[in-house]
Amino acid sequence: GGQREWRYCLRAYTNWFEEITNSFDYPWSNGYVEGTHNKIKTVKRVAFGMQNFHHFRTKLLFVCSKDR
Repeated sequence: GGQREWRYCLRAYTNWFEEITNSFDYPWSNGYVEGTHNKIKTVKRVAFGMQNFHHFRTKLLFVCSKDR
């Protein structure tokens, strides 16, 4: 049953050990940037076919400014 999942988990842990331990040692991450990138991709997907680039840019700036 679950032995395969544990093998994948252990492999990921050994491959990413330094990155995992660094996440505990340092107070910063790229989470904000990844979240903003995800919002941009979502707006692009929703706005597919939008004719006016100015309206698209305005929508993008509005959606991304809600975090601040």
